[in-house]
Amino acid sequence: MNYRVKCAIERIKIASHIAERHNQILKVCFSGGKDSQVLLDLVKKSGVAYMAFYNVTTNDHPYNVRFIREKYKDVKFIRPELNFYDLCIKKKMLPTMKARFCCKYLKEDFGDGIKLLGVRREESTKRQKYRIIEREKNKETLRCYPIIDWYEFEIWDYIEENNLPINPLYDLGKRVGCMVCPFAPAKQIEQRFIEFPQLRNKMLYVIKKLRECGFCSDYAEKSDDEILHWWMSKKNIKDYFQPELPFEK
Repeated sequence: MNYRVKCAIERIKIASHIAERHNQILKVCFSGGKDSQVLLDLVKKSGVAYMAFYNVTTNDHPYNVRFIREKYKDVKFIRPELNFYDLCIKKKMLPTMKARFCCKYLKEDFGDGIKLLGVRREESTKRQKYRIIEREKNKETLRCYPIIDWYEFEIWDYIEENNLPINPLYDLGKRVGCMVCPFAPAKQIEQRFIEFPQLRNKMLYVIKKLRECGFCSDYAEKSDDEILHWWMSKKNIKDYFQPELPFEK
């Protein structure tokens, strides 16, 4: 057993001890992705009591859902009160990279207690600042990141060495996550629309309902499809529809 594995298991045991002191059970946040697979396998190796959860976003790729149901039967599916589309309508906007209300509501809320997540510092600049154990804002909840300092190649090495199943989405060269996501490239979302035409229809329905409440009111002449393509572009709406001309500089 190498140092990384030993260290991660020790962190899991510490988190479990904290949970026991508060008469709680350790919660493992599972996504079906490679990092959460490694995390769950390490939890099982540690021998601690746990419950594994998958938060259904209602925007999930069916391959991922099937993979979890078939390969990880002990993972409990948690369904939200509002689906992704109704949530957008309630918030009166579409999610953006700076306003990820969908992630907070649909993916990150596993209730109170001690939660384990397969988050790694390598994934983003923001995550480089994460500590191994952190308290959630305004909650009596702790988050623990046992594999925070692992690199991607170590994740794949572990999966291979321990014969863990590989999510079919990786074999297809696709990300494991929501099919319509503000972080996903436009080409990838467009590909999802080709695979699942109902996705585009749902997004257009949401945009139509939002515009009835004043969303993008300054661009009333634009079609719902044009508004959808603007959102997929990740650009400022003014820059997208009214690009600056050279002589205006």
